[in-house]
Amino acid sequence: MSPPVLGAEGVEMGTRFIATKECVHAHERYKQALVESAETDTVVIKRSLGAPGRVLRNAWTEKILELERQGVGYEELKDYIIGRPTAHSSMKGAWTRATAGRAR
Repeated sequence: MSPPVLGAEGVEMGTRFIATKECVHAHERYKQALVESAETDTVVIKRSLGAPGRVLRNAWTEKILELERQGVGYEELKDYIIGRPTAHSSMKGAWTRATAGRAR
């Protein structure tokens, strides 16, 4: 079903473009992981903060999910969710919390 049929007014498609050759800032291993991933290889973090985002599942994101299950707030989560880990992840190829909407 298309997003409008489901009631959406728009869609965010940033991750789809990360895996392209034109995206020169993302590491090739990260791009490949996005292309090869299935929906079950991703999780949604930051729901507890009202700012959900889909990311590749790994030990880092599992830690974030555990903290969210414990009911911690932004102050306890910020070291895990701020921009620095994401930037390092996608540019260096050793991703921790790298964005991962559906890249297909």
